[in-house]
Amino acid sequence: MKASTRNLTACAMMVAILAVLAQIAIPLPFSPVPLTLQTAGIILAGLILGSKKGALTVLVYIILGAVGAPVFAAGRAGLGVVAGPTGGFFAGFILAVLLIDWLLKKNRSLLRSYIAVALATLLILVCGVIYYSIWAKISFWASFIAVGLPFLPGDLIKLLLFTPLGLAVKKALP
Repeated sequence: MKASTRNLTACAMMVAILAVLAQIAIPLPFSPVPLTLQTAGIILAGLILGSKKGALTVLVYIILGAVGAPVFAAGRAGLGVVAGPTGGFFAGFILAVLLIDWLLKKNRSLLRSYIAVALATLLILVCGVIYYSIWAKISFWASFIAVGLPFLPGDLIKLLLFTPLGLAVKKALP
């Protein structure tokens, strides 16, 4: 990836979009993980920016939050958030962006994009569930019920709404 003004601007704008979408957070009384639109930003980063710029964007977002910028869900920040109960989701974000671009290298049809985003969303959930299971010292299934299952309906809605949006933005960009 060439460090052009255009690439840097695209990455910076996507970091800002991720930070804004993370602020749309609904705390769930039965889960330490809030319902947010963060994953919608990950979908957009993967579809619009591709693997290198998308992964760099997510990494910058995580670093900003880790050093204290209030960019995580509900304005949270710090290493405690990255290493806390939601830590696995952050790793999943980077992997999801890479997976979306890898699956769409040859064909960016709407159906294939839906499949790629669905798999990437599942990857985020699996990373989050596995990490939370280890962090909370509970079984995988207990972790899935706490931090995976409650998010499936919302993730499906985000997938349906943001996949066509991401494709349209990617197509409109020169």
